[in-house]
Amino acid sequence: MQSQASSTHSTAKDLSNIAHFLHRWTMKQTEAVTGKDLTFSQVSVLFQIRHGITTPGEIARALRVTPKAITVTVDSLIANEMVQRHSDANDRRKIPLRLTQRGFDASMTIELTTLAPLAAAIGQLPDQEFDALQDALKTIGRLTAALRTAEDPQLGNSLPRPD
Repeated sequence: MQSQASSTHSTAKDLSNIAHFLHRWTMKQTEAVTGKDLTFSQVSVLFQIRHGITTPGEIARALRVTPKAITVTVDSLIANEMVQRHSDANDRRKIPLRLTQRGFDASMTIELTTLAPLAAAIGQLPDQEFDALQDALKTIGRLTAALRTAEDPQLGNSLPRPD
């Protein structure tokens, strides 16, 4: 019989492998939809803004990249008329970002198109497996929140959660 520690490690490894696969799969799906028009980083920034994370600093923390990397990505999205900078009347140091209609439409199209094959596969699950998947996602959500809080207490539960 496997020890608790060994079983816990094995489960963590399996979950990590699944997360890695889904990340690579999503990147490939996104590339297939956008071609060379948008990078995965640009798409990630569009999604963050659409989900309410609107300042470059918040986006950098959420995506775990440098503020300079976000500045370069945001500048390219502004040049492509997908994002606009706005001023904050209460705090002139803050420069919130907003999606243009073009940016919103692109992010929605990419999300719907890339999720369609996964949603179709999930739709084929028997009811019992679908329910088990939903329960597992709740547990994974709690684990993710705990990891986010441990890594950066400011982020904690502020990042978008799967619906």
